[in-house]
Amino acid sequence: MDSKRDKANDNPYESPSYTDNSQPPLGLGWSLVIIAIGILLLFIYLHSIPWILGIDQ
Repeated sequence: MDSKRDKANDNPYESPSYTDNSQPPLGLGWSLVIIAIGILLLFIYLHSIPWILGIDQ
């Protein structure tokens, strides 16, 4: 009984609780991309503050 249940849980397409218990395969990748873009935009914003204020470095 347990072995059949484990095999069903190993297959993401047969397990109804797959999307509830874990992220989709691309979830972590997209979150890392969003974080990387956010950090990049933050650095660009911080580097552009002296130009906005008219301060020459």
